[in-house]
Amino acid sequence: MQVHTSDIRGAGTDANVHIVLFGMNGQDSGPLKLENSKNNFERGAEDVFFLELPDLGELTAVEVGHDNSGAAPGWHLEQVVVVEVGSNRCWAFTCDRWLAKNEDDGVIRRRLLPLANSSTTTYRVTTYTSDLRGAGTDAGVWVELRGELDGKLSQGPRLMLDNSSNNFERGAVDTFLLKKQQNL
Repeated sequence: MQVHTSDIRGAGTDANVHIVLFGMNGQDSGPLKLENSKNNFERGAEDVFFLELPDLGELTAVEVGHDNSGAAPGWHLEQVVVVEVGSNRCWAFTCDRWLAKNEDDGVIRRRLLPLANSSTTTYRVTTYTSDLRGAGTDAGVWVELRGELDGKLSQGPRLMLDNSSNNFERGAVDTFLLKKQQNL
């Protein structure tokens, strides 16, 4: 399971995060605390968790929340992606909202439905700037996504890569989320 925290100011949390997965066959996983040995749920981070679960069938929803503990428990969750290891079946659950008592609608637990046949998707673009002298840039950098959909070549618009950090510095790794882009 991959849990993506948004890359916006104050998005990370130190609260205890939990999730429940719901399957087509009427079963659910029960509440599962998401923790591993690292500092999870930081701004712009992708946290990966390996969970052993009974067969729930096709996933119909996830419910994710936290206990509102810590100095700044508010959390802006980008999305949750669940991959079944044996079959590589994949479900994406987009949130793109706050789970915070003092932000948005004040809710700290949300039920998310899987993306199904959507005409848009969120792309994650990671750039690696060389560590050679002069490799960084302050210029505007853009990306143009191209792909094949239903046997036809498709191209998206030019998109500026900017996430409010000092991007494209020498030796840096920068990640950008391109939200609600047409499927390619």
